[in-house]
Amino acid sequence: GNIFAVRSSASSEDTQISSWAGQFHTEIHIEKQNLIQAIELTRNESLKNMKTWEALSIIIQEYIEADISGICFTRNPLWWRESLLEYHFWIGQDIVSGNIIPEKRMYMKWEILKDLPWWLDISVFYAIEKLFGYPQDIEWCIQDKRCYILQSRPITTLEKWAYETIQQLESLIKDKKSPYYFYKNTITEVAPH
Repeated sequence: GNIFAVRSSASSEDTQISSWAGQFHTEIHIEKQNLIQAIELTRNESLKNMKTWEALSIIIQEYIEADISGICFTRNPLWWRESLLEYHFWIGQDIVSGNIIPEKRMYMKWEILKDLPWWLDISVFYAIEKLFGYPQDIEWCIQDKRCYILQSRPITTLEKWAYETIQQLESLIKDKKSPYYFYKNTITEVAPH
């Protein structure tokens, strides 16, 4: 293609303990003749948010004019059992930057999502989770009924010990497809004796 997205990739960006989504600069819908200028702008703007010890790389991707864009959390970031799908029509930059409020859908990984307004095979998200061995925050888009994975990173609000606890609880559930839900909260009841 002749249209590009120019993105940063820093050594401290999107690790298992921190996510820097939206902190560094991105240029989208860049024509080939403006590519060098966009690379320099992305580098210079991203360096403003970096620590001195970090390494910065620039990623150049083919720009996809998406029909639908979204994010899939293969586990709910609030430590709940289900997965979370957020989407809207057009580019995903608006979701990541918080400029729009996306449609949201929570579901269990075995569900077949027939009521979505497009074709999407959600099993690809779980294949990515399995590949990385940890719940993922996956940025994706669809163009002409074809799904593109743009980025995947660990869910940083789900700490490793919490995920291991969830896995232990799930191992105790006999019917893996049961509608049993659990989530973390701070409400407790104290009963004497």
